[in-house]
Amino acid sequence: MDTPFNREKIFSIYPAMAQKTSPRLSTKIISPIIRSLLVKRSHLVERLRLGMTRKLSLVIAPAGYGKTTLLGEWLASISKEDWQTAWLSLDDDDNNPLRFWNYVTDALVSVNPEWQFELPKMGENPGDGLEHQVIASWINQINDNPTDFSLILDDYHTIQSDNIHKDLSYLINRMPPHMHLVIASRIKPKFPIAELRVKNQLIEINASDLSFSAIESETFLREVMGLKLTPEEIGVLIRATEGWVAGLQMAALSIKNQPDANQWIKRFSDSQSYIFDYLTEAVVEIQDEAIQDFLLKTSILTELSAPLCDYVLDRNDSCNMLEYLDSTNLFITPLRQERDWYRYHALFADVLKVRLERKVPQAISNLNLRACTWLRENGFPEKAIPHAVSAGHPEFAANIIESCAMKALGQSDFITFKRWIGFLPDDLLRQRPLLWIYSAMTEVTLWNLDNAKAMLDKIKSILCESELDEKISPGQVNFHRQISALQTVIDAQSKNADNRVVKAMHVMNDLSEVDLYTYGWFNHFIGYAYEDAGNLEAAEASFARSVEFVLQHNIPSGVISFCEIGRILKIQGRLREAERKYRQALDYAIRGGLAKELIIFAQWGLGEVLIEQNQLNIIDQWAWDIETYLPDAKIDQYGRLFAMELYFRLANYYLFRDLEKSKFYLQKIRREFQEKKPFFFFQLLTDLQVKIWLTKGDLSAAHGWVEKKIGILESGKKLSLAEEIGLARIFLAQDKIDAAYPLLEECEARALTSGYGEKLIEAQILRALVLNIQGKANQSIELFIKTLTMTEPEGYIRIYVNEGKQVQTLLSKTLSILNKRSDPKHTLPTPTYLEKLLTAFYHSPQFSRFIGTSKPLKPSVFSPLVEPLSDRELEVLTLLKNGKSGREIAKLLVVSNNTVKVHIRNIYQKLEVHNRREALKRANEYNLIN
Repeated sequence: MDTPFNREKIFSIYPAMAQKTSPRLSTKIISPIIRSLLVKRSHLVERLRLGMTRKLSLVIAPAGYGKTTLLGEWLASISKEDWQTAWLSLDDDDNNPLRFWNYVTDALVSVNPEWQFELPKMGENPGDGLEHQVIASWINQINDNPTDFSLILDDYHTIQSDNIHKDLSYLINRMPPHMHLVIASRIKPKFPIAELRVKNQLIEINASDLSFSAIESETFLREVMGLKLTPEEIGVLIRATEGWVAGLQMAALSIKNQPDANQWIKRFSDSQSYIFDYLTEAVVEIQDEAIQDFLLKTSILTELSAPLCDYVLDRNDSCNMLEYLDSTNLFITPLRQERDWYRYHALFADVLKVRLERKVPQAISNLNLRACTWLRENGFPEKAIPHAVSAGHPEFAANIIESCAMKALGQSDFITFKRWIGFLPDDLLRQRPLLWIYSAMTEVTLWNLDNAKAMLDKIKSILCESELDEKISPGQVNFHRQISALQTVIDAQSKNADNRVVKAMHVMNDLSEVDLYTYGWFNHFIGYAYEDAGNLEAAEASFARSVEFVLQHNIPSGVISFCEIGRILKIQGRLREAERKYRQALDYAIRGGLAKELIIFAQWGLGEVLIEQNQLNIIDQWAWDIETYLPDAKIDQYGRLFAMELYFRLANYYLFRDLEKSKFYLQKIRREFQEKKPFFFFQLLTDLQVKIWLTKGDLSAAHGWVEKKIGILESGKKLSLAEEIGLARIFLAQDKIDAAYPLLEECEARALTSGYGEKLIEAQILRALVLNIQGKANQSIELFIKTLTMTEPEGYIRIYVNEGKQVQTLLSKTLSILNKRSDPKHTLPTPTYLEKLLTAFYHSPQFSRFIGTSKPLKPSVFSPLVEPLSDRELEVLTLLKNGKSGREIAKLLVVSNNTVKVHIRNIYQKLEVHNRREALKRANEYNLIN
């Protein structure tokens, strides 16, 4: 239970407060109490801690973004021995300067009771500000009795007095170095801050910083609000609220009152009554009539600029209106640094549209037509299409769609393209042959092969109609070649591997100088056919032709071809080259301003490489980006294969972190992508399924699969590499060593000749383990050394660590042998590489592996820290353990207080902690100090 505020006790500690003549609320200078259930915002707390070395920290965001809660968390992370804080909660009554500064001095005295701040009589006008010599006398007193402290002014947006703004600006510019000011507000303070920004004396945290990330939203909804939601359901709420904390909380409260939470979330935009009421009453209805009119009529626009709004509304003051909305933080977000384009918060826009339909429904058609006209005439045709449809002009929409179809497809915006096509009546669409072709290609890309075949048959049928041939213009002479390319790709994905690519080269040559988009698209999908046929080099070359074409003609969708090259390189064991290719893809996606989904796809290709190299620091956030920002409907926008790859990566990522989640995503792939899949994907799924069985220790679940594969082998047929290794793993888990060994030898030989480098590494590691189990230690070590020598240049780590305890033991033996051995005739793995691998074992969590159960080893020669503490930092840490304050440490070490603060900050960063208690606990765990 919270301790009630005791006015008499506070006044007994701070007598200067009791001397003030005007009655004031003592609770205004008490900092907020932080609830035990709280989403930790460590990265923002760290930014505020950094701000303590500067003059001013600004936390600016609309209502409900958690400004006060963040400040409370930051205060809780500060050691009171090293840094004091003064808190003041402001309200409308504090616009009287006398009242405002009385409260400020009350807060300051709470930091240091020795300070005595007297306020002179104000001028005849109670709104007059202070004379600057009064503030100067306060500054001198603070400077003469130095105490490191922060003054926090919460809800500063309530202050409208120009005199208070001027006086506070005077104080900021002349504050002693040990004083720091924090302002939390819904709008930017009305005093100059540009100079502070230039001089690096300012830290700023805004609404985008305060918006909950995917991981934070999941923590809030599950742990704080106690809801059991799937990642997809969480994703719906995040996209609707855009991470707005109050919106998430109100949505969560609504869900708790629903008998069927899943159905409520599915129709969230129609059910968010709490949030609608809040935004309507707290934001919209308090605006004057002119502003409400502007808000409602511009709600039809997904993006707003002054010229567009002027044209749509037939007015000439939209620039001033947008500047006002921006300055008041009225749920409007600038889209560019120039602040010439904006958008409304998604929920806010929904509220405005509902009110528009209720108040002036007759105006909606004309508003959309005017928006369509302006957007098309000013270079934004794709944005004009929905407005043309909403205005009731499908022919107009069809003309625009034809003009920008290539751009949409080039950006992989397939779902948007399909939605456009869905706008058009069938009789209108029949007269647009090119749109039919691109629609069929889109179905292939989305891996809807049956739909694509049906559409291709329909195209051929319509093409036989004489009137359609007449509709084909001279600029569409490639129409028949496009049909041929489409047929070839569908055949290549649908038939056996034998002769599926024979026709491909002929068709490709026809397309090479004729149709840009079809040429790149064709090479991309033929790449899968080559891979299916087992020809990795040809697959890489085909994807590379697509990438070359993409770069030459600046087609954004080519980022996926970039990534497929990276995937092929990783399969071949060329990990460094794969990393470079994925980084190229990511750079191309970011520089091109491509959709977040495409950036995430490139990130997660790179992520697979980084995971293998044990660089795990950013992978958690990337995983949640996929889970929450890419629900099925949106993933499908970039293709079914695209979706399968991302879901596989999630399943693979969670294999050793959350087995149930890994199983969930594997089942999701099988349930939602039941139709034809590329051959390489079956291999991935086989790998994953076997590892899930073995990690879970459920060999009975694998019995039917094992029997089926044994039957294939007994019939004289071959298994895939993934199936061979999977079967060998299960035999090893069943202690059937003699059955496993020949399979591994066969897999090793096939992987070597076909260029499947990662499978070769995997087979050799397992065969070395089998040899060790059989008591053939020398052969085991020699094969292991050979494998290590092959993997060191590529930086492989997890491929060893994931195998568990027996590989850990084999590594220790190998390191011991190599320390005694010198062989100038042969390249050997370096002790540094082996130590790095053993360190990775130490840092890995304890979990069941494919062979045995790992028990992490703590090698005495290794520091558990990525960057060890310096001698001076260890000295400071020891003094902290002995209970010394920062000021006492500075005296003992004969250094400045600031130097000690830097040492402490470095210690916290290296130990990955936020305060003294956590640092000492971590130091004890690592045995860093005696």
